[in-house]
Amino acid sequence: MKNKIWNIDGLPVRYKPEYKINPDIDFIEFNSNEEIINNFPQLKNIRLLDNMEFCFNYALGISFKDLGCIEDSVGILFDTYKRIKFKEIQKGDIVLFKDDFDYLHIGIIQEKGIDINNTIIRAKFGQLGIYEHKLKDTPLSYGNRIIFWRKNKTTK
Repeated sequence: MKNKIWNIDGLPVRYKPEYKINPDIDFIEFNSNEEIINNFPQLKNIRLLDNMEFCFNYALGISFKDLGCIEDSVGILFDTYKRIKFKEIQKGDIVLFKDDFDYLHIGIIQEKGIDINNTIIRAKFGQLGIYEHKLKDTPLSYGNRIIFWRKNKTTK
């Protein structure tokens, strides 16, 4: 029997596509939208917000009051979306960021690039604003492993 390559979820890689990215930005915390804009010009500000909503609320269209925690939103993602490969992605699909242990961040595909790192996404940064940027410009604190998702046709 041939050896299979397994991903960190314990399933064959061919079954659950997961990719590694090489983030260019390495910082832990944003203190304000102004700090982001001044220090990271490669992040295009879409909307300045300062509210309780997080990236999972924004990307999945779930209000803060209807979402108890990140684990709830990951459950919703797993129940209503299917994993897809990079070659299949298109505008409106979801990208989920993780490290070796946790799901940390989520964004919406805006434009498929010539490769994964140059694909454009739109995401909310913590409780701050919404930014559009290349995948490689996602802060390392959000993880360096990604999985692409598309909403199941059977769910609304």
